[in-house]
Amino acid sequence: MHKGNVLRIFRQIDVFLSYYDYNQGEVLCDLKYSQIFLLNEMFELKKNTKGAITLTVLGKKTGFSKASLCSALKILKKAGYVDVMVDREDNRKKNLLLTKKAKEAELDVKLYLCSVSDLLCEGMGGRELEEMERSLNKISENINKMQVRSSGGK
Repeated sequence: MHKGNVLRIFRQIDVFLSYYDYNQGEVLCDLKYSQIFLLNEMFELKKNTKGAITLTVLGKKTGFSKASLCSALKILKKAGYVDVMVDREDNRKKNLLLTKKAKEAELDVKLYLCSVSDLLCEGMGGRELEEMERSLNKISENINKMQVRSSGGK
């Protein structure tokens, strides 16, 4: 593949994820891919951390900008999946809490993301998937390097 095609392919994937309509029925019908993805990341963080999930930790884990994260969380809050609470000890800190509705939707979130992955990887064998994962990890490393350089090495 020619390097010039990489951005076009990423754009196609981005458009697909934006418009992919999983047959969700009533569950998750009010959410888009990015919000469902965030919910899943919050489920994973909740399993691996004690206490509340913070906006900062979620941003670092997902790579979402603060503005994108706040926008998606606003929708998740309005839809009843997340509560945002100000930290008692540091009122600059926002703690994210999964609601009962979110916990009840966890299996549907997992099934949705599995369905998306299956569609994207259809017809690919194990070696192809491993090579793709290595390549995407390299791209991710390059992005992280660029972010570090643009932030002055912080």
